Amino acid sequence: MLNIPYRFANKWLKYKHPVVRDLAWLLLSPSMLDGKLAHFDAFTINEPLTSLLPWLENIDRQWCQDPQSTPDIIARDNFRRLGLYAEALLAFYFQHANTRAAPYRLLARNIQINRDKTTLGECDFFIENTAGEIIHIELAVKYYLQINCGHQLWHHWLGPNTKDRLDIKLNRMMDHQLALPHKDFTQSALEDITNTLGIKGKRLISRHLIKGYLFGKSYGELKSYLHDDINTTQQMPLDTSQHALKGTWMHYSAFLKQVKKHAYEVLFCEKMEWFVGPERQHTLHCPAAIEKRIQEILEHAARVKKTTPPTLLLIRNGTQTSERFIPVMLVADHWPETSTPSRSM
Repeated sequence: MLNIPYRFANKWLKYKHPVVRDLAWLLLSPSMLDGKLAHFDAFTINEPLTSLLPWLENIDRQWCQDPQSTPDIIARDNFRRLGLYAEALLAFYFQHANTRAAPYRLLARNIQINRDKTTLGECDFFIENTAGEIIHIELAVKYYLQINCGHQLWHHWLGPNTKDRLDIKLNRMMDHQLALPHKDFTQSALEDITNTLGIKGKRLISRHLIKGYLFGKSYGELKSYLHDDINTTQQMPLDTSQHALKGTWMHYSAFLKQVKKHAYEVLFCEKMEWFVGPERQHTLHCPAAIEKRIQEILEHAARVKKTTPPTLLLIRNGTQTSERFIPVMLVADHWPETSTPSRSM
């Protein structure tokens, strides 16, 4: 995990239970950034996957046979934000996987560091590995869209709501989140925390774990992206992993025009399905049905939300037999210039 070899990409699709698919995606998908962020390394799993995969298969089988056995703490319906859901899944892995599949001990999560009744910040996870090292992990799940084709600089990549930006997130992670427990002014507070956890004097290292998708700007026909290998042809932000999950983005109106000209198979992803997508049998083939679903989304947004939310689709050529779907993010026609940003991530 979290820097899993690329050959395990899409292995999460073999699991039948939606929560297990999401958990497998979090553990097996390539990280958006697998190198150093300042002097902080990516969090990587050191054990072979021969123990992790059987554990996933086992809980998949159990939860499919008895859906009531799925723990409430990671039930997808209990969440409205992907980041909180991802944190719960990762905590579940640290706490409940057997020691061969997860050679870590979860010490604490969402650790607030306070000084003089003021909160200086919060650390996502403290875990201990088999070497006795204390690892502070900062987890993020992000979706960034390229606003100018060919630009690799971080500030050219925006979140769907336009408030989030790759450079802002990575700089904050480097300068504040990862650095927080190592700053001089937090040491007194950190000592109290380590005393409480029984880890005083042990080495503390900070690691980042960044998952998600990078969407290049779409030009021309969508079908060209389905034929080409988007993983090798799309230009990515500087320093991001060559294996990062990729897609393309379009405005709603541009997509509707292309649906009428070419046969596509389309999966519409609800917000909490943005890790893996819905069951594959929910594919829409008919252009009229696809167009109707888009119009329903837009009409609902105009009536209720007053802003147009992004929609994540999984799309493939309607004439091909491959299982390969390409992620496509649809955004409002005025994105990113809009002064009324899309729904919050």
